[in-house]
Amino acid sequence: MNGMKKKTIFIAAFLLILTGCSKSTDKVESMKSPQKTQAQEIQTINYYSYLDEIDMNNVQKSEFDFSLTYDKENPMELKNESSHIFLARVVSLEKADSPSNDEETPMDMVIPFTYGKLEVLQSFQGEVSGVVDFVRLGGIMKEKDLYKNEIPEVLEKRNLLRLESGRPPIEESEEYIDIRSQGDILLEAGGIYLFFARWDDEWKKYDLEGYEYGALYLEKDGKSVGKMRSLDKRIEASLTLRNLSNGLEYGLKDYLENELAIQVYD
Repeated sequence: MNGMKKKTIFIAAFLLILTGCSKSTDKVESMKSPQKTQAQEIQTINYYSYLDEIDMNNVQKSEFDFSLTYDKENPMELKNESSHIFLARVVSLEKADSPSNDEETPMDMVIPFTYGKLEVLQSFQGEVSGVVDFVRLGGIMKEKDLYKNEIPEVLEKRNLLRLESGRPPIEESEEYIDIRSQGDILLEAGGIYLFFARWDDEWKKYDLEGYEYGALYLEKDGKSVGKMRSLDKRIEASLTLRNLSNGLEYGLKDYLENELAIQVYD
């Protein structure tokens, strides 16, 4: 089941609420200098999130219940759905955009995807290293940008509802909207996660799978390990994974060996 457009997603429910939160990250000074090798680039990267440029107190939130073709709460099903499993640092959250706005993407959906880069620190399934591009379903963007390539008939119906409530047409809306799977998280620039991913041959990017269950936050003694430059194959007992949505915590070694049947060194 390769390729983003082959992933089956059913939208089962829609909720609209107001939300607000904030995170603080650094900016990327230079990620694409032609004079630097990839290894040199990694050492000079500062972490960037486009979310820092948004007033998160005034973001409209829309949560969808996305039913997948696999059980995201089952680690082995998530593993089997993924071509790669790795620990990676989020180098950048560059933007959120709708595939319908980009002729080069393999999909034509009016829904946000978040685009960014990861620095892969250690692979457990599939071979990958260095800085790679990723996409992840869900993100925050302006309404007028999200819906600018909506089907005209659908856009007309949306605008009629807005007119009834005294709101301007979507084409004029400067409001930001946060669209994510129900219970999903926003990634943190600089944070390290255990990611489940599928390489997409059409987009030439890693598609991050499993929503909040496929992005488990790495901690050591209850604190973020985002400043670690590398990870030894001998997994420390103090390294843990946390599901930031429900707060569940797992020992990294135990999770890899007992839930995913991936042997690691003592």
